[in-house]
Amino acid sequence: MSQANIEKRPNQDTSVAAVSGVIDVTNAVALKRAGESILSEMDSPLVIDLSGIEHSGSVGVSVLLAWMRLASAQGKEIQFLDMPDKMFDVARVSGLDEVFPLSTAASSAHSS
Repeated sequence: MSQANIEKRPNQDTSVAAVSGVIDVTNAVALKRAGESILSEMDSPLVIDLSGIEHSGSVGVSVLLAWMRLASAQGKEIQFLDMPDKMFDVARVSGLDEVFPLSTAASSAHSS
């Protein structure tokens, strides 16, 4: 398993950043800060691709919430693409599944 990482991805229509690796308590703060730096540089709408996450739970959900707050404070639209099932389960149990701006594909994948 690899450390968590976020990087900008080239895309003509939207600003895309991809998250990969394992998000845990040992790297969540560094990932949050790296994401905040990248998201601050990007134009709205922001798309955060979560498909590369190998493992995460509640700590990953807290990082996404921090990024949502930052985007809101900067007046930017943000959307999460392909949230891993375990993260979605944590969000659902805590009632956050209705709060996260998930892509249409991710929303339909988790609508059961």
